[in-house]
Order: sequence, then C-alpha cells, then structure tokens
Amino acid sequence: MTDKQFNDLLDRYLQGETTPEEEKILRDFEDFAISQTEGRAFKSGEEQRKIKKEIYRTIKARTKKSISKWKWMRVAASLAILLGLAGFFYNTVFPRTIVIANTTETFKVATLEDGSRVTLNTNSSLRFANDYKGIRQAELEGEAFFEVARNEQKPFVVQTGHLSTKVLGTSFNIKQTDSAVHVTVATGLVQVSDADNAVQLSPNQKVVYDTRSKSLQRSEIDHNLYTSWYKEKVEFKGVKMTDLAVFLQKRYGVNIHFLSTDIEAVQMTLSISKDETLAEVIDKINYITELELTKTPQNEIEAKFKNQ
Repeated sequence: MTDKQFNDLLDRYLQGETTPEEEKILRDFEDFAISQTEGRAFKSGEEQRKIKKEIYRTIKARTKKSISKWKWMRVAASLAILLGLAGFFYNTVFPRTIVIANTTETFKVATLEDGSRVTLNTNSSLRFANDYKGIRQAELEGEAFFEVARNEQKPFVVQTGHLSTKVLGTSFNIKQTDSAVHVTVATGLVQVSDADNAVQLSPNQKVVYDTRSKSLQRSEIDHNLYTSWYKEKVEFKGVKMTDLAVFLQKRYGVNIHFLSTDIEAVQMTLSISKDETLAEVIDKINYITELELTKTPQNEIEAKFKNQ
C-alpha cells in the first residue's frame, strides 16, 4: 500500500465510504502502530488510551460540515501521531509492492530490493513485496527467469495462478500459458505446489501444471531448453534430439518429423547463437551427428539417419 492509497483510505473512512474490510485495515494499523511506539510517542499508557479514545470518538462521527474547526484540529493532531509512523508501518504491516511490466518486444531485466534478478519475457509482469512476515512474495503473469538471492530466513515465493513456487536461493524459469504453468529448474531446489499437491524439483527437472486437471507432471530435461530464451548463446550438453526439436520449433517456428523413432534418443553437444539461422543450425547438426536433416517443400524439417 502506497502513501497515496493509505491517505485515500483515510479520506473515505472519514466520509463513511469504507467497507468493513477496509475499516479493519485501519483498526489493525492503529493497534499495531501504537503498540510499536509505546514508551516513545506517548508519555504514559493513560495518554495512549486517551488519544485512542479521542481518535475513535471524533473519527467515528464521520461528519463533514457539522464538525467544528477545533475538532478537526484535534482529529488531525491525533492522526498526525499515527501518520508519523506510516513509513515504518508500510514496511512492516503493508510492505511496499513493486510492479514491473514488460511491454517491449524484447526481454527486460530487473534487480529486486533483496538482490534477486528477474528477466521478464515480452508481455509479462511481476508484482513483488518483501513481506514483514518473513516471505519474499512475488506474483507472475507471463514468463520470467528468476535468479533468487539466497536468504534462508526469508523464502522466495512466486504465485502463478493457483500454483506456488517456493525457494530459498536458486535459479529457475516459470512460463504461464492459458492451460498450463511450466516450472524449470536451472540450479538449486524448488518446491512447486497447489492446494492439494506438491513436488520437489532439482536442477534439470521440469514440472507442468495443468490448470484444468490440477495435475503436476514432472520430467527430466536439459534446463537450457527452457531457461535460455533470453541468452545470446545457448549451450547444450548431451541434449536428446527429441528435446532439441522442441527448442527449434519454439525458436524458428518449424516442425521436425522423425522418419525413425530411434532418432529421438540421439544425443549431441552444441551451441546455438541467437543470430544463427535455421539453415546454419541444421548444417551444424548434420556435421556433428549421424543424422541428416533436410527442409521439405511443406516448410518442415525431415530427420533421418544418413545411411537410410
């Protein structure tokens, strides 16, 4: 909650326009702020009780024109005591929320106040709050790669729809689509859960959460296939052709058809630069493996063994 939001809430409270939930926020603020400043802002407990009583007596009246000038001054004086603590209050009860949105045609990198680094893909946004309860809370829409600063006392939790991803310090990728949420781990350990199920992920593991069936499906993968979309060069070590085909389909928008199921298990080590063309990548694969990839008139890639 920002200073402006808090002041607007006070204004609506004085005019009798707040909801019961918003009134509870103000009551919680008053109780917490007074308790945190006991012995500093007030000379005695009796003075504290008198000021609290005055705040309720005057503000609860919720009158405009009928309230006299001196009463307004007393209300203002009472509120000033609490508002003077607002900076402390915002950083504890209502921590400041940072909103980062990427509306550009390329990725966007941001460093959070806890030292974590987030790379947002296009059409993605992130809300982040360093919660006083001991949680670093983030909410993601779209896709982002996280490099979380380690803090064992403050877990980092990313909420994506109904799915929660919890870490202490690691790097991982989250991608949200209309029907699923994909979480891929590059380093460290990650816990992914919804209201009913939970799984632990290690490096080079991925889980797909189906938003309709509420199911979690874990698999072993090369994390570079899903975490390197923003990098200038992707390094693959022992990647299977079946996984590489998915990467090429995403990057170049082309389907790869295997003439033999044995091709799926063929492994290779290679690097692919961001500015490399599909033709250049095909030539590289053909050179370093026993495979032969060719482009068809239907704009697809056909893969077979060279001796076929």
